[in-house]
Amino acid sequence: MRRLKQIGSRNSRGFTLLELMVAITLFSIMAAMAYGGLEGVLRTKAHTDLRAQRLAELELCLSRIQQDIEQMTDRAVRDPFGDDVDALRVMGADYVLEFTHSGWLNWQGEAKSALSRIAYRLDEGTLYRLSWPALDSVQGAEPVKQTLMNGVEMVELRFHNGSKWLTSWPPVGEDQHSALPRGIELKLSLDDWGVINRVFHIAG
Repeated sequence: MRRLKQIGSRNSRGFTLLELMVAITLFSIMAAMAYGGLEGVLRTKAHTDLRAQRLAELELCLSRIQQDIEQMTDRAVRDPFGDDVDALRVMGADYVLEFTHSGWLNWQGEAKSALSRIAYRLDEGTLYRLSWPALDSVQGAEPVKQTLMNGVEMVELRFHNGSKWLTSWPPVGEDQHSALPRGIELKLSLDDWGVINRVFHIAG
């Protein structure tokens, strides 16, 4: 009986201080490794989410521009001073591009064709879309302003006249057979993704 009590006493003596310290150390190492792995996963997910959001912003911007350019129409307008303005004109520092747009408006539940004036403007790294409901401008008229893309460093355009690409429109020193080009090449220089190149066809 005494021998059984001695054996039971030795088996229930618990952990020593050294064993507890070793166990705590191993647990701390495993916890640190698990936290580091979780932190890496969360950091990767956050980066992926940002890239997906940026891609969605780019796709929406290019889709909007494509819809506008493909509905470009040969309709000259007048500026606030009564002077004629071409259906399409390439601007300087203020407006990148300005043209007449043939779209569709919903008026009292009935879809009807409408013409409007569209422009794109690059201002401090942001590309904006401007639209005027009236074709002929009046003094003091303010356009509807929509943000298309942030982080844009530069916008470059080329125009195809049916036989070659041109850097300006209308063609300089050449016979102009149409007020509109056959296509427009757009280059967006983004601060994170570099140069994005797209070509848009103009129905004619």
